[in-house]
Amino acid sequence: MRYAPAWDCGYVDPTPLSQYSASSFAQPIRRALGGIAFTATEHLDMPKPGEIRTAKFGIEIKDRAMIYLYGPICACVLAASNGLNRFNYLKIQEYLAVVFAALILLLLVVAI
Repeated sequence: MRYAPAWDCGYVDPTPLSQYSASSFAQPIRRALGGIAFTATEHLDMPKPGEIRTAKFGIEIKDRAMIYLYGPICACVLAASNGLNRFNYLKIQEYLAVVFAALILLLLVVAI
């Protein structure tokens, strides 16, 4: 078996700034699916020549599937869980009444 150093992209001693980041791996996906699955907005603030401030780059990505598909489902689940949360604070007599009511309801469903 032959051992060799890992490929360094042509740089002898790369710094962490020249390494691939998560955004560099995500950029091709953003470009290909940006108009279909995502709403991507890029913000670039470049200083004028001679200004002593850093450039700022930001990306705002909104996932359409999360907004239009999972958003309403999550809202329904949250509403149901908030409605059922009151069962956590029942007394024993109230728990027994709920079980008895469920039993009567199931017997009526089976009888019909």
